[in-house]
Amino acid sequence: MNSKNNETKTTLDNQGKKDRRPRRERRQEKLALEKQKRKLERKLNHVLLSVEFNNDNVTGFANFHLLETFKQSIDLNGIIGESFTLEKGANSLYSAEQTLDFLIDSTALGHSRFEHTEALRFDPGYKDVKGIDRYPSEKVFRDFFSIFELKHLEELCEINRRLLELRSSWEEPKEVWFDIDSTTITLFGEQQGGQIRYNARYHGRPSFDMMVCFINETRDLLYIEICPKGRTPKSEFKDFLAKCQQLLPSNYVLQGLRIDKGFFSENNIEYVEDQLLAYVAKVPMYSNIRYFIQQLPDEQWEEVNEYTDVTRKKLLLNNWEHDRYIDIRRIKIEKNTGQMILPETQYYRYEAVLSSELEKTPKDNLCWYDGRGTAEDLIKEVKNGFAVDEASQHELIRNTAYAFVKVISYNLFQFFSAVAMPESHQSWQIQTVRRKLINLPGTVLGKTRNRRVDIACREYLKLLVPKIQENLKDFLWFVVNGYRHCEYLFT
Repeated sequence: MNSKNNETKTTLDNQGKKDRRPRRERRQEKLALEKQKRKLERKLNHVLLSVEFNNDNVTGFANFHLLETFKQSIDLNGIIGESFTLEKGANSLYSAEQTLDFLIDSTALGHSRFEHTEALRFDPGYKDVKGIDRYPSEKVFRDFFSIFELKHLEELCEINRRLLELRSSWEEPKEVWFDIDSTTITLFGEQQGGQIRYNARYHGRPSFDMMVCFINETRDLLYIEICPKGRTPKSEFKDFLAKCQQLLPSNYVLQGLRIDKGFFSENNIEYVEDQLLAYVAKVPMYSNIRYFIQQLPDEQWEEVNEYTDVTRKKLLLNNWEHDRYIDIRRIKIEKNTGQMILPETQYYRYEAVLSSELEKTPKDNLCWYDGRGTAEDLIKEVKNGFAVDEASQHELIRNTAYAFVKVISYNLFQFFSAVAMPESHQSWQIQTVRRKLINLPGTVLGKTRNRRVDIACREYLKLLVPKIQENLKDFLWFVVNGYRHCEYLFT
């Protein structure tokens, strides 16, 4: 070991010493190396290209014009201007309405962090489509949220409501269900309102819970609310539901709720029942409930398939005044404990829901609640696609305001997808839409009416983009008819 270290030290010492070979010998070696280098450069000439920085039309968002067309067709800037009263300084280059519009664009295009908005600031094609000469720096966005007050949060909520109202007028009148859930927002700094609470992924980190309400039939995110320190989804459920009902578009009628177990309590269930709403609520597997279920004899279970059984039983839940019927499901599982067990031992996983729909079978109620799993997918899309779980600012009101901007951007995308995307592509999530449609390199060319976008030739885009453009033009009939369908004009 010592000899190896000595050899390494000797090599390093020799490298540090001046080369004492004759000058002619060293020159010949240098000429030979230069010859090899020129030969390698000639070999790489076809890939090591010269670069010129003179293209002021290139863009990384070649099909952003489709989304911008939709925004302008519904006059989103007009909605913002009528609802948003925040005022910036007299010497500001960008109004509050413009700043909010830029933030919605940035979030829709996948740049949710302030420093990432620089991608739009230095994208000449994007600015050409928007008809602007300059785009705000990240400092403008940080300062924008620093002057937010509570009333401005309400105004963002109103902008979202008006957007959903337009969406509902595009849809047929319908009965809808709320999917009410909560998700954990992990904090990685000294943000206001955080506390140590249950966090499945980051144990022991401060966080807060965010309550979300989706409209099941349209996938729209109706409302969000953050539960800071000292508040929980269970304690805030009544106020949260009342706000959601207030924001529901007039073209929809609330039929019922699917409620996550984080809101489960007798007071909350009775509050829903007093409003004569249907509901299906997940029952937490408390120890006494699990013990009760495990004691049920096999003959009281109804077989659904080889692995699943269901039943309905009346049970007095923890500290509840009244007993209620719960629908229970047990699913056969294999349990590998590493210990010797009897061959005939069978293990089960149990699930239970409390429902107002007692005329339906336990199987139907459990399956209907399983459909709430769509809300889990939507939460993932809101988190992964729009970064609603990023809480990068210190004050709670700033984090809430930016989260609302992302909600507006998410619902704008949902509306755009319903109107413009072919039915076969409406299941695409925002990450797929960005990757395959919007965030593509291209060049914006021409002026006024002769403007066009040049992008790489892709066969699926040749079919998809013209169809989206056709759908957007058809949507204009709806707009010019006062946001009412006008099929009667063509009959």
